[in-house]
Amino acid sequence: MDPSSGFCVGCGRTIQEIGLWSSFSEEEREKITKDLAARLREESHR
Repeated sequence: MDPSSGFCVGCGRTIQEIGLWSSFSEEEREKITKDLAARLREESHR
């Protein structure tokens, strides 16, 4: 986990998203998945 952003440096999810992943609906997972690439790009530019 990146301490400044709170995102996993490997997958880009937050610890909460990782922990709750199995309880999320397919729509929630898709929304998060769509945001992951942008999150990781942002983090690589910091």
